[in-house]
Amino acid sequence: NLLIDGDNGNTVEMWTKYDTTSTSMRCLFDLWNGTTVANPNSSDYCRFMIEARPSGSKLLSVTYISGTSGVERLSVGNTSSVSSGTWFHLAVRVENSDGTIRARVYINGELDDTVFGGTSIVRAERDLVANIGAYTSAPTNVARIAGGGMTWAGWGTPSFMIDEFRFWKSAR
Repeated sequence: NLLIDGDNGNTVEMWTKYDTTSTSMRCLFDLWNGTTVANPNSSDYCRFMIEARPSGSKLLSVTYISGTSGVERLSVGNTSSVSSGTWFHLAVRVENSDGTIRARVYINGELDDTVFGGTSIVRAERDLVANIGAYTSAPTNVARIAGGGMTWAGWGTPSFMIDEFRFWKSAR
């Protein structure tokens, strides 16, 4: 039932509360197909991941990859738009746009940020599994550095809360 599709896009939304001054990446959502992350340039690899960034000007990092196309850890969302430790509604919308990936972040229903990066992706339905609030595997760039030998399934910094999570197989 899970699907990554750049042409139709994907949207993740949730109510969340976390510390925006954290010094480590935290995984809010990770959708992955189990292809070895040591070889993320494989045509079989696909991933849609949303991470809360360490303190700084950008709120999130978005990875949206299918095969050898897409974008990894694209910085999006303005940290100044949320108050640390306060509940807010977060929506992340990603989709293909003129040969690239467009990522939009909405805070409490209002468009907060739009960024472009990487290259357009194709539809991926390859045995996808997802975690909410934890990684399914090491982030792609970490696996490259570590040689893919790390097991990160279920790992994440639980310094946040998530409620009313929704995953959409289209840009909404």
